[in-house]
Amino acid sequence: MKKTLSILLSFIMLLSIISGLSFSAYADTFSGYNYTVINGNEAEITGYFGSSPTTLEIPTNCNGNTVTSIGEGAFSDRDDIQVVTIPATVTKIEDYAFDHCTGLKSVYINGTSVTIGEGAFYGCTSLVGYGGTGSIASLGLNCFTDCTSLKTITISAATTSIGNAVFAGCTALESISVESGNKYYYATDGVLFFKSGDTSLIAYPEGNTATSFTIPDGVKNIRYGAFSNNKYLKSITIPATVTNIDDGAFNKCTALKDVYYNDTEAKWALVSVGTEENAGLINATMHFKSEPDPDPIVFPDVAEGAWYYEAVQYCAQHKFINGYQDGRFGPNDALQRQDFVVILANIAGADLSGYTSCKLSDVQMSAYYGKAVAWAVDKGIIAGYQNGKFGVGDPITREQVATILYRYMKSPAVSDVDSKLAKFPDKGNISEFAKAPLAWAVENNIISGMQDGTVAPKSTAVRAQIASIIMRMDQNGMFNA
Repeated sequence: MKKTLSILLSFIMLLSIISGLSFSAYADTFSGYNYTVINGNEAEITGYFGSSPTTLEIPTNCNGNTVTSIGEGAFSDRDDIQVVTIPATVTKIEDYAFDHCTGLKSVYINGTSVTIGEGAFYGCTSLVGYGGTGSIASLGLNCFTDCTSLKTITISAATTSIGNAVFAGCTALESISVESGNKYYYATDGVLFFKSGDTSLIAYPEGNTATSFTIPDGVKNIRYGAFSNNKYLKSITIPATVTNIDDGAFNKCTALKDVYYNDTEAKWALVSVGTEENAGLINATMHFKSEPDPDPIVFPDVAEGAWYYEAVQYCAQHKFINGYQDGRFGPNDALQRQDFVVILANIAGADLSGYTSCKLSDVQMSAYYGKAVAWAVDKGIIAGYQNGKFGVGDPITREQVATILYRYMKSPAVSDVDSKLAKFPDKGNISEFAKAPLAWAVENNIISGMQDGTVAPKSTAVRAQIASIIMRMDQNGMFNA
């Protein structure tokens, strides 16, 4: 009897304990959505069983529970959804949430500091971009892998973390930009970099059709998958500041033939280069500097840490661009048209001795630029204005720089001009004569967009910008073609 009573009391106590427990997670449905309640009153969308939709608006709440996340694989492998709007209440999109939604074209994210998980949009082959009023805190590993329709993408100012190979297999991706104010990432020439701590090159777009690229000085790391699958790059210049190249950084770069390292072979031996999935780099022909750099030319207005320092030194030491008589270089000064022609004559090593006249009425042959302009007219590099003048003293514009360089390079064929310029919102401001030259310059990474995404064809080019352009072209062998 005592034993029976003891068992009964124990059972009653167990029931009282169980009744005191609160289960914080349970599954339910709402308007065609499956969801799970988490953390008491938050809902995570786990699937959709409603009628086949093309446009889907995720609800802000399910039966009074605030929707805060899209669950792992919630919409995976659906081909019917084309547009998804995610409300401001959602702060997390879990791994593979929209994996292989092959019909998905647009995603509108409206939450603040949203975390996007691994492979969240993996294989969304129709996706052309995301928008909305929200901000994104992190992009997980492979989150946009194989999004083959993605052409451009903008990283949020709030983004603090980007996983490896986020854009792997995005074969149409031409350019990456970063919103101003981001403390961790930036983009230059459409290429994504990490700037906190050791500067790293994160992603070079697979759809960038340029055949050469110069990694900016100061970059230390080239991350996993950075250049992978790019089928266009034939040559790349690596600065002496690079100390590490990850495995897979140049995976399947089948066109890469020449790698130029801006230091000696002995210094290259000290660079940590991953041997896994890096055949594109390992099989390329390496080119090294055989002699130490000459003593730097001191310009009081060119600080050693300035972004243009290397380019100014390069052009000055090669006698492409000279400083002023007072010793300054004038990096932020507008470059005048005649001075750009003088620079090209210096690069060409042109024999100007035979030029005694010029058909352009404002060109004085006795002036420092006279013979160079006459040479450029003779070679078909410049034609002057419709009024018969050259425009001596006029600041040179970005589209004029592109046009003169294009003619200097003997006007190479350019295909799909309009498509190459389509990404620039101010493309309508480009003069007709400059469209093919600008498309060529953009394709070959000679001129890139401004920080606001425009190409600014009528903006004045400054001397530091010209030095950077000339250095890149010369290092990539374009002036030897």
